[in-house]
Amino acid sequence: MGSDIKKLQTDNGKGFTNSESEKKTLFELKLDEKGIEYGFVHIYHGRMGKWKEAIGLIASTTQARNLKVKKNC
Repeated sequence: MGSDIKKLQTDNGKGFTNSESEKKTLFELKLDEKGIEYGFVHIYHGRMGKWKEAIGLIASTTQARNLKVKKNC
């Protein structure tokens, strides 16, 4: 009582694909053997860039303040 998998999606991780060469991984070969369609999930980055900018700004400001405090001591 199993279900037949028709399509599988994964991220672009090295465990699933060999993006550095044209040679297929064992994983990809087995999917081909079983007739399973294979695709990649598009990673959503959204507004993460804005968060990284904010965190970087806070970190650099904090480091600058710490340096000023140390110099004045």
